[in-house]
Order: sequence, then C-alpha cells, then structure tokens
Amino acid sequence: MKRFKVLRKISLLLLPAMLMVGISIYAYVPKIIAEVKNPVASFFNTSLWDEHPPDFDKARISGARVRKVKVNDSISLSLYRIPAASKPHGTVLALHGYRSSKNRFLPVARFFTENGWDFVAVDLRAHNQSTGQLTGFSYYERRDIATLIDSLRASGWIRGRLVIYGHSIGAATAVYVAAGHAGVDGLILESAFDKFGNLLPNYWKFYVTEQTEMPQEVAGHFFEMARIPIDSICPVEVAPRIRIPVLQIQGDADPKVRPAQARRLFDSLGSGRKQWISIPGGTHNKLWLPDTTTYFQRILMFLDTLPSPKKQV
Repeated sequence: MKRFKVLRKISLLLLPAMLMVGISIYAYVPKIIAEVKNPVASFFNTSLWDEHPPDFDKARISGARVRKVKVNDSISLSLYRIPAASKPHGTVLALHGYRSSKNRFLPVARFFTENGWDFVAVDLRAHNQSTGQLTGFSYYERRDIATLIDSLRASGWIRGRLVIYGHSIGAATAVYVAAGHAGVDGLILESAFDKFGNLLPNYWKFYVTEQTEMPQEVAGHFFEMARIPIDSICPVEVAPRIRIPVLQIQGDADPKVRPAQARRLFDSLGSGRKQWISIPGGTHNKLWLPDTTTYFQRILMFLDTLPSPKKQV
C-alpha cells in the first residue's frame, strides 16, 4: 500500500510536466517551424539563421549590386545581381530553401557569370535581409516571386531568357511560378518535393526527434498558425502544366526530401524536355560538393540546349 501511494504521488507530480511538454509541442513547435527568425531555433543552431549581407569580397565577386524590391504592402525582398562576364545568354534567378539565404549561392554564382549568365539571388520572405515574419513554404512566395520577376524585367535586372534555379522550398516556388508565369524559360530544381504534407514528417524527424512520428495535431496547428490552407502546397499538382525545359537534381541520401518524393514530382512534369540527375551520397544541401565538375558540366549542358523563348512550345 505504501509503495502504491509513492507511485501515485510520483504520477501526480509527473502529470503536470507531461501536460506542459504536450502543450509546448502542440503550441510552440509549429511556431518555431513557421517563424524563420524565431530566437529559440537560432539559439540552438545559428547556422540555420543567416542574417548577414553577402560577402562578395570573400567570394571573389566583382560588379555585384544589392537592392530591395517591395512586392506587396508588407514584404520587401532583398537581392543581389552579378552581371555576366560576357554578353549574357540570359538571367538565372536563384531561390534558396528553408532557413537559408541568398548567400548560399555565392560559391556557385561565378560559374554562371563566367559562362555568360547574369545571376540574381533573392532572400525569400522572412529570411535574412527580407522582411516578413512567417514563411509560406512557397504558398506566399510564389506570388512574391512572380511580382519580383515583373519588377526586375521592367528595371532591366532580368535580361533575356529567364531560368529559375530553386533549392527545396525555392524549387517548389519555382514550379508554381513557372506554371503560372509565361516569362520563365527554364527550371533547375534541386531537392524538390512533391507535396508539403509529405515533407513535414521528414522535417519533424530531422529537427525534433526520429523516435516518433509527427502528431497530426501539430501539423494542423502549423498550417493554421502560418495561415496556409492545408494541401495548398502541392507542386506535383501543377507540374503537368510545366512545358519548359527542366533539370531536376536530387541527392539519393536526402533526409528531408526523400528521393521517391522528388521523383514523383519529376514524373508529373508536363515537359517533354526534362532531365533527372541523381547525386550518389548527396543529402539535402550543396549537391555540387560530391562531384563539383560533373555537377556544373551537367548544368552548363542544360543551359546550352535551351531554345529561345520564341521557339518554345
């Protein structure tokens, strides 16, 4: 009897703590996911929160210009443009992924400019030097970028053919923009997913715990807090409308976007000029690192075969 009373007291003491943990998971984990600059997330892993201006000197880049473009009443996007070293073939617009920034593209920018392409990279909303509190995981970003493209065309920051080079969330944004914007001539998709609902459990295991599955309540609360309609981020649904050339690159060891999820998107693309590249041992980021030479050779081959906009069907 005495032992039972002790266990009962322990249970009564633990119950409030367990309730607090449950409430915290339900209420705060979605907040950490949706708020890119959440101080809790940045405290535990500062590499996930890049809040610095681009260091062009360190990257040995000259001629770069930086500006902000207002895309709606509350959002201004920060971006830089590096002109091609020779007469430009067109413009590459680079879109980063979750908790990253335009700075991630500095190591690769010279490849494009030295091969005759203007290079523009942008901080998505709520990231780095752009304004905003919540990420839309491509839901809001697709409208931001479509507006940005029109603005940059008008100001001369986008010249000639436009290729969007998107990574992860940036790739999803690129698919949506290309599906609804006639001014995109090609896509380079890296670590691209089919449906955000399939991606959330992967992020849960990567950032929270691998021991349990993501509770449905947490996923639902995330969409509610981020003001995103459930099932509204499904690149695979608009992929059949893509008719322009596409190069899709995927690491076969990606813990965030499973290769099968990326392949479903690729198989759904309506383009008759699509190419798939699997990177052996590649994870989610910096897929050029396992074999830099081959990676950029394949991209250059893709760019060299792009038809002019007038010849596209």
